[in-house]
Amino acid sequence: MGGFRTSRTIVWFGDFELDQDSGELRREGARVRLQEQPLQILQILLEEAGEQRLLSVLQELQELSKESYVPACWRAIISGDLNEKDEAFSWLESSYREREAWMALLKYWVMVDPLRSDPRFDDLLRRMNFPDGIYGAGNKAS
Repeated sequence: MGGFRTSRTIVWFGDFELDQDSGELRREGARVRLQEQPLQILQILLEEAGEQRLLSVLQELQELSKESYVPACWRAIISGDLNEKDEAFSWLESSYREREAWMALLKYWVMVDPLRSDPRFDDLLRRMNFPDGIYGAGNKAS
């Protein structure tokens, strides 16, 4: 597998897969249920590695933006994943002002799930004239 990637409950790193809900560590069909403390330590280590990668991507986007257009939504998503909500909403507001095409998907896009519980998210949906209902007010699209 190589590298580090994640979903909301599964984290893949190298040849390993960690199911954070069940506490199972898997590799090539073998499964081991981790005890609570080793699971917590592994989650912390993986979270820090993920945060470092996200910070690196933000820096790369900053450098790229000096040469070409970088959609504000990319920075909003990464900032949201880093729990930098003020920064994320600043980039979302830029996307809104610039009328970026992807904003049409905002209400349903799972990439912004970390921001849904913030009242600013529903305010943005309202200003975009999305109808009330599902996927706002802290609800996830899944």
